[in-house]
Amino acid sequence: MAADPGLIYDIEPSDYFKFFNCMGGLGSRDNCTTVKESIADLNLPSIAIPNLRTFQAMTRSVTNVDQYMSTHHVFYM
Repeated sequence: MAADPGLIYDIEPSDYFKFFNCMGGLGSRDNCTTVKESIADLNLPSIAIPNLRTFQAMTRSVTNVDQYMSTHHVFYM
């Protein structure tokens, strides 16, 4: 249920803004050295690997916000 999601992906609006601005958006390019280099690196529920021609690894982190709080990290290869 949307009101009780259970698992959430830990990402802040500032992560989106930094990513899109550093990829050519209209906003500030401050701190572009710390931004993720690929859409595959953003902590999103979907997995997008642009131009997959070689090995690429990525991670995702989710937090359980149910009564038993926990954090899970997944590494994809």
